[in-house]
Amino acid sequence: MTVLLFFTLFSFLLMVTIENSKLSSQFSKYSRDYYLAHTMIHFLMIDLQQYKYKPKAKEEMNYSEGVLFYHYSNNQLEVEVKLFHLPKLYKKTIYYNQNNK
Repeated sequence: MTVLLFFTLFSFLLMVTIENSKLSSQFSKYSRDYYLAHTMIHFLMIDLQQYKYKPKAKEEMNYSEGVLFYHYSNNQLEVEVKLFHLPKLYKKTIYYNQNNK
């Protein structure tokens, strides 16, 4: 009886440990994806500011990790990033005045 109780407790602790490691790997993956989306947006802002690039009303930019869509109107840049390995879009709105160059 004691052996059975010990085995059950050990199995439960092992299962909890495995689930926690899966959860932590998901968080690190999502933080990488968040960083990747912000890097793509940063490259767009470099193109717009440093190279005096005028944003069009709608455009998309292709990268090796995903596609960046943006829509410009009323000094606001609405950016959506679609990473190829994730089903959801990452959206961000940026105030951008193209006259301040």
